[in-house]
Amino acid sequence: MNHRILLPTNGSLPALVATKEAVRLAKEKGATLVILKVVEQDPAMYLEQVSEDLGLRGGTGVDGVIFAQALAAEAGVGSEIIEREGAVTGEIIRAAEECQVSMIVMGSSNPRGLAGLYLGNVAEAVTKRAKVSVYIVKPTEEDLEMALKLAKTPLPTPEENALRSIIRSRKFKVGLGLFGIYGVLYTTFTVLGTFGRDIMGTRLAGLNVGLIMGMTVILLAIVMAVSFNYYAVKVEKEGQ
Repeated sequence: MNHRILLPTNGSLPALVATKEAVRLAKEKGATLVILKVVEQDPAMYLEQVSEDLGLRGGTGVDGVIFAQALAAEAGVGSEIIEREGAVTGEIIRAAEECQVSMIVMGSSNPRGLAGLYLGNVAEAVTKRAKVSVYIVKPTEEDLEMALKLAKTPLPTPEENALRSIIRSRKFKVGLGLFGIYGVLYTTFTVLGTFGRDIMGTRLAGLNVGLIMGMTVILLAIVMAVSFNYYAVKVEKEGQ
């Protein structure tokens, strides 16, 4: 079964802490992380504006979606990004149903002032309305400090993580090994063709040695390519 975990994020400190926990859970369960960003239709609403002013919604200066995607990629967790427009609670519930997730992970905060009350109310509303389990992360002061420190640390881009994943894969190592073997054979053939013309001109079983070596190098290249393709397909099916 392909598990999917929904992570609503807005770049706030509680959301960053929840992101770290969501990535951990996704890796543990072998799940895909669905990263949700909700653009509210009426950002001028008083309570929401107060939340922004108090810095709980975007005060970190971090793009929550990019942060979540980078953190997931670094952990080897697959991710998807969706963006919705509307009321936060309703869009989280709708996304959870449409994406068929098995869990929602989101950050909350202690109700300090209107901003904390707002975030707490969203988490509470989602918990009541969701048809799947909701994991509410209530970070401590230490968690918030660690999240802020992590957010300020440059994370590898998805492209860099993809390159690292390729380099670390079994397919890359096997392919590199085969390429090395072919490189040695081809270099030997080229050197002999340049400096050992007497040897290459020798006839063996009625055939020119140079011709035999050339055909051998070509056949080996074909065999290696077919063998590697078979191996790569097998590894893909095994999910490695």
